[in-house]
Amino acid sequence: MKVWLDTDLGDDIDDTLVVEALLKHPSIELLGISTVFKNSPLRALMAKHMASMSGKPSLPIFAGASRPLKGLTPVRPHEIFSQWGEELGMVPPSLKEEAKSQKASLEMLETLKNNPGSVVLSIGPLTNIALAQRLDDEAVLKEHPIFFMGGDYKREIPEWNLECDVLAFSELLSSNLSLYAIGLEETEKTLLNSEEEEQLMHIGSMAISEYRKECITRFKRATHWSVTPHDFLALYALENKDKLVWKKCDVDILFKKEERVRGYLRVKKGTKINYLDHFSRTDFLTYFYQSLNS
Repeated sequence: MKVWLDTDLGDDIDDTLVVEALLKHPSIELLGISTVFKNSPLRALMAKHMASMSGKPSLPIFAGASRPLKGLTPVRPHEIFSQWGEELGMVPPSLKEEAKSQKASLEMLETLKNNPGSVVLSIGPLTNIALAQRLDDEAVLKEHPIFFMGGDYKREIPEWNLECDVLAFSELLSSNLSLYAIGLEETEKTLLNSEEEEQLMHIGSMAISEYRKECITRFKRATHWSVTPHDFLALYALENKDKLVWKKCDVDILFKKEERVRGYLRVKKGTKINYLDHFSRTDFLTYFYQSLNS
């Protein structure tokens, strides 16, 4: 399997776990990485750091859009993240210029075109994917399934990736692309208890494994949150697509005024989206630990 990864690496720890797993996966070829939302050049620098530790310094990595097409979440483009940051060194000017262009989305399209049968895995706001669709004169994306973590398909509650770029989400929903959604209602079930977190901190012996452990420590110190590998469920769903239960639907995006305006999905009958209906947590955890234990 060949995969292009689009990620908002650096805030919640789940993106870091996915990047590590893909970099050392024995049967998935990681074609490239694009970063998205807020300080995407710094995110790209973090991805390059991880690729170098994995012995893949030449992996194509691009800084995508830092700002959403239109979102509900405040954007602070120069925010320092909860895991790592400017200690990696100065962000090269080339990455800053790259983020102002559409190079990440164009490179994504070109790479997918040259790799028939490849898949897009999106684990952040959908800005880069929507931009790629706008630029897709040859309908390349139509031939490549898109697996994304985003939305909630069983409850009308807000979800981060949806709210960060509502317009990008809406444009994908109105497309005729092959969409596989992994919703918050399922990813919340991956929340690790203290024993499961402890196990995560003791697997793997490579340099990137030690980096992951340090990132988890920093993440927990900054947020006081438990580890919930939301995005890892999207990777699991991608690799185990034919073993899982999916449902088809269309959705409307609703907006409600609370402390601020929030975005919700209302599910209705349709065929535009395949969403993950349920999964075995036991099977997922086995996959999760095996993917990181090297």
